[in-house]
Amino acid sequence: MEAQFKKLLKFLNLEEKTSTITGKLIELTVDEGRREWFFNIELTQPLSVKDFALFESRLKNATMIARSCDHVRYQIDYANVDYTNLLDYYHHALKTLTEQRSRFKALTGFEVESEGPQLTMICPKDGSYVENMLFDIKEYLLMIGFDVDFSIRYCDKTPSISERIEKEDHEELEEAERMKPLQQETKHYLQYKGREVNKVSHTIQDIPVSEASLTTFKSMHHKADFTIEASVISVDERKLNNRTTLFTFVLSDETDSIYVKKFVYDKEELVFLRETEPHMHMKVQGSAQYDKFVDEVVLTAVTLERTKHPIQKAERKDEANQRRVELHVHSKMSTLDGIDSIEDYVDTALRFKHRAIALTDHNTVQAFPEFYHATKNKPIKAIYGVEFNLVDESDVAMAWNDYQGTLRDATYTVFDIETTGLAVDSSKIIEISALKIRNHQIVERFNRFVNPHQTLSDFTKKLTGISQKEVDAADDIDVVMKDFKAFFEDTIMVAHNARFDMAHIYENLKALDLYEDDYPTIDTLQIARQLYAKVLKRFNLKAVAKYFKVELKRHHRAEYDTSATADIFNYMLTDLDKQGVKTFEQLARIDRHIKDINIYANAMSKHINVIVKNSVGLKNLFKLVSLANTDYYFKEPLMPKRALDKHREGLLFGSGCMNSRLFEIALNQSEDALLEAAKYYDYLEIQPFEDYMHLKRDMDDVETTIEHVLKKIIRVGEKLNIPVVATSDAHHIEPHAKMFRDIYIQTPVVGGGLHPLERYDDIPSQYFRTTDEMLQAFPFLEKEKVEEIVVTNSLNIADSIEDVEVFKKELYAPTDDFLSQSGVPSVEKKMKNM
Repeated sequence: MEAQFKKLLKFLNLEEKTSTITGKLIELTVDEGRREWFFNIELTQPLSVKDFALFESRLKNATMIARSCDHVRYQIDYANVDYTNLLDYYHHALKTLTEQRSRFKALTGFEVESEGPQLTMICPKDGSYVENMLFDIKEYLLMIGFDVDFSIRYCDKTPSISERIEKEDHEELEEAERMKPLQQETKHYLQYKGREVNKVSHTIQDIPVSEASLTTFKSMHHKADFTIEASVISVDERKLNNRTTLFTFVLSDETDSIYVKKFVYDKEELVFLRETEPHMHMKVQGSAQYDKFVDEVVLTAVTLERTKHPIQKAERKDEANQRRVELHVHSKMSTLDGIDSIEDYVDTALRFKHRAIALTDHNTVQAFPEFYHATKNKPIKAIYGVEFNLVDESDVAMAWNDYQGTLRDATYTVFDIETTGLAVDSSKIIEISALKIRNHQIVERFNRFVNPHQTLSDFTKKLTGISQKEVDAADDIDVVMKDFKAFFEDTIMVAHNARFDMAHIYENLKALDLYEDDYPTIDTLQIARQLYAKVLKRFNLKAVAKYFKVELKRHHRAEYDTSATADIFNYMLTDLDKQGVKTFEQLARIDRHIKDINIYANAMSKHINVIVKNSVGLKNLFKLVSLANTDYYFKEPLMPKRALDKHREGLLFGSGCMNSRLFEIALNQSEDALLEAAKYYDYLEIQPFEDYMHLKRDMDDVETTIEHVLKKIIRVGEKLNIPVVATSDAHHIEPHAKMFRDIYIQTPVVGGGLHPLERYDDIPSQYFRTTDEMLQAFPFLEKEKVEEIVVTNSLNIADSIEDVEVFKKELYAPTDDFLSQSGVPSVEKKMKNM
């Protein structure tokens, strides 16, 4: 084992330490699936902290040496343990944990006493939160060989936490003044012997990422020389032989990262590079090469420059007089969607001096324990919540409004419209096409263009194929709509995605004073979703037409879409008849008549935010999460509206993001429909204007449309006296972290399928905004209104929420009396017998 340990030291390039670092390699476990190595090491005795830090650092960096290793874990013990240097090891543990989690910085000023394996921390009277943090330090010390007992002694004479914070704030200001000369020097790079790097002309992303792409690059350019500037993330030094030392740097410029290697032969250059620290900036001129040990393209440096001091990245601050509260946050527990931990969000919110923050992960409460510990005894309120996938039963109906009669005897108007946009109250109809069907036969046709009295956009002309000349020569909407109403009277309306088409029809009928009542309607899209889910992956008109072998000549032209929909509908009527669905009423409640139908399984769910208002609400939220992930799990957790209604007590419902039901209604339906839908929520959400701009792929004049929709939501909130709140819908903390979310979005989601944003080339940066950043996010609103939705309403909602005890201090194990009611034998008696 000693021989294996010496091999380990050689592997870690620590041959020169064989006299001071002695021990045994008890076990090396390699998990090939996880690409993880576990070292079980027994050292002869505790090392000096300096030697141990070097040994531990090399052990952690084994991933840079071993091609098959991505992660390293280790357990270190001692043949002869003593606690002489325990205090030094405590400070080493604290330093290591502080680098991983900034909250441990709060312990750095506390006095610690050491006696044998006992450590006693002297805390101020308001330092009770320290107890939880000591568990992590104890665990770390145990991992590196010290089984330590911690105790806390509270001392009135020790400055309180608030006094320390005030003192540190003052010292921070003084330090900022002292650092001004250094900050002015940040652009100045140090050179080794005047070896200057030429003009920086590349980014890390310009460098090929694979061996194949590097070969292609070299064949085109005859070489692969690059000059980059980036920040140092880590530094590793390795002695190759008596003459040569290899430095390996990890550099990052926030768009990408790369290994940079520098072979050093000169002792003076060795000293120069040894002074490199993380966060220094570095200019590198070198050649890209494929490195088989790290299985990546690395940059082998010819010339290096570095700054004299580490350059800390400027942190965003919230300097508003009155700060907002964020009510919509996704941590990394929102699978393949959120980037940062909730602890990091809380640290940021504390730095912003926000007084509350809400956690609303997708369909889960997995981050609740971390959220609880991150906010415990901190000057910030934890608001617990979940974003569910809502299924409103009325939205999945195949047929709605009343019709008495059989499907076989009914007369149908199968129709489609083309419009200048999606928004029902701002776009205009430019084409209506319809077929009247009786007994599966076409008995009458209707095809008309409509003059919108506006220039068609390139987007609309390209999508529909309709020319400006065709609409300019057409009748106005009042003439066409009057004729169309006469055409469809006393029939059942049929369309693919009928709610969209009927919303435009109703809006125009009302505007022209032609509206009398809602009409019986059938949606072929919902029939496809419910009846043909086992054979179809998509349910758009093109996919359904392909399944039924129906010709669809020119998609997005009303005339051709109508013809295809009519043929599809005739096939559907035949299939419905075979399955015993004979009447309109049976079709409207099809789940009662066909056993295999589950109206939730293939529904198009929409987001809704649910946050806890009090302890009753917490219990109800846990019930809802359980239901969504068990009874209503179909490819993903779903939340039926009726389940929400049943467990609503103690909860607040927020309308959610752009994937919500409310936003879809605001975009595609009338203000009356929006008024009715908004009544369900306790607060209405809107997100920053720029977060919607990727929708330009789906709509014409996206800026005008989104401005119109957001104003409509605000207007409805005012009419109903429901607060409208601006939320970040934060999926990461910093703006640039969007690049990491890009990777998640391209990854298949659990249960199959892709992220909804996958089809967009430029996804929004949904980051955690400061108050000023949010105030600037709605340039089309008056200042007073922005202040209301950003600050006033968010604070009012946060203040209305009670402090909830999420984790009880005592256990609630079931008693024998409770278990006996379910026929379970006595656990107590069984334990005694055992």
